[in-house]
Amino acid sequence: MIVCEVMASYEEGGLENHFIELCNGLAARGHQVHVVVDVRFRSRFEPQVKVHTTQFSRFRYHPLLLWDLVRIINAVNPDVIHSHAGKATGIIVKIKRWLPAPCVATIHNMKKDKTAYGKVDAVIGVSKGVLAGITCINTRTIYNGIGDLNQTGADATQLNKLGLGSTRPVVFAVGRLVPVKGFDVLLNAWQSVDADLVIIGEGAERDNLHNLASALNISPKVHFLGFIENAGALLKYADLLVISSHKEGFNYVMAEALRQSIPVVSTDVPAPNEILPETYLVPRANPKALAERVSEVLESKNSCMNELQPLFDWAATTLTTDNMVEETALYLEEMTAK
Repeated sequence: MIVCEVMASYEEGGLENHFIELCNGLAARGHQVHVVVDVRFRSRFEPQVKVHTTQFSRFRYHPLLLWDLVRIINAVNPDVIHSHAGKATGIIVKIKRWLPAPCVATIHNMKKDKTAYGKVDAVIGVSKGVLAGITCINTRTIYNGIGDLNQTGADATQLNKLGLGSTRPVVFAVGRLVPVKGFDVLLNAWQSVDADLVIIGEGAERDNLHNLASALNISPKVHFLGFIENAGALLKYADLLVISSHKEGFNYVMAEALRQSIPVVSTDVPAPNEILPETYLVPRANPKALAERVSEVLESKNSCMNELQPLFDWAATTLTTDNMVEETALYLEEMTAK
């Protein structure tokens, strides 16, 4: 199969990592993979991936950008075109009449305007939740996967200096320090939780969250570690992962926790609300409910581990990069036959 993968991002994050892993994985399975990306990603792919670059920093409907895409994709003459996220999909929809193959799009996050996804031939969602409201008749949920969990880069030195785990359980929360992640809700919940909370991540809300922890008199049991490369590899030191988000598309850290047999308590957001048992979910923006459920899980850790063992087994085979690539390849091939 000849596939042309298109990503219009020029930033760094989960979407970009997903795209690179997917493209390298498809090529490793013998597919002829061409990618169209911003120039900054030129060196991020395995040698067998054919890289085409343009300046995606331009306005999405810039005539020269549209012409670049039409020219590149027609020169590749792929069996299927696969765009990722809103900007790339909007561009592909705009030029679709001049393209030589079916167009499949992957939606990675919750979006208010999903119009473009109704105009492609098929849509992949990284969770069932992100597909809600999409009018395309061909849809498929393929959960994101993660690769080798024995990655280097995560250093436990900071944790060791804190002396965690000797008197209280240790709970991790990982993510950008931005309002949508609900860390303010989590801190309010922590007033009644007898555990150390380790928050890994950076963002615009850092100072506000530090001040809130101080105002709530919980600073001794709340530890802000900032950004840590491969933070998921530190989860082995946690008794529990907590997700307090107001919305999600898919939570990579949840996958990393489940792959390491770490229990997860989350607000009712995709994809945790599709994967976790109902008793491990709490309403969004409800500190009391979050505190109660976290405390219950920590107090009954052994029974929770036994209850969650089937989920851990499922995650070990499903939430992997290999499975994500295989399912995506099969769906793209299915679309070429339509």
